[in-house]
Amino acid sequence: MGVPLPHVIWTFNGTLINSSTNYNIMNINSSLAGSVYTSILTWRNISHGAEGQYLCSVSNIAGNMDKLFNVQVNNCKASFI
Repeated sequence: MGVPLPHVIWTFNGTLINSSTNYNIMNINSSLAGSVYTSILTWRNISHGAEGQYLCSVSNIAGNMDKLFNVQVNNCKASFI
């Protein structure tokens, strides 16, 4: 799904999130591996308030794909379930 470039949306418990003081979203397009597109969500300051469901929705004319992540914070370190 890397050609044409996809549109990526991240949500937290159903609410749209963007790069901000809490999150950093980095989208990388790499043609080295045959048009691979990567979106990385990182937290700037993790806390128990970051626990919940994160959904990454990706779409272009070739189709769409969703990936759901359930995040649990333990001792202010995130782990994926």
